[in-house]
Amino acid sequence: MALCLLEAEVKEDTGAMSTTIRMDGFGTFFATRERARQIWKEIDSRPLREDVILDWAGVNGVSGAFAHSLAARLLESPRRIGNTGMNQDVRETYELACRRWDAAQREARPHPG
Repeated sequence: MALCLLEAEVKEDTGAMSTTIRMDGFGTFFATRERARQIWKEIDSRPLREDVILDWAGVNGVSGAFAHSLAARLLESPRRIGNTGMNQDVRETYELACRRWDAAQREARPHPG
């Protein structure tokens, strides 16, 4: 099961380089799946060996559609991605999206019979 990394849990020393992406450089509120795709392209442009920290300071909120779309991409990614600087609204929306993605993945798995 993939995990939603919150508050930069990527901090543990793996010897990997890390890059911080300031989310407020993209805006202060994120609402669409298209915006999530644009941000994913920025993340995906980084070398796979590089840890990525998303710094949400300055972002006021995100929609459920945005959070679900971004969380799904992050959770399916082999790269290590952490988050920091989330306000309560952003954190709660993102956590809910992660729980929903995880529940959908469990439902999609074949049940032992």
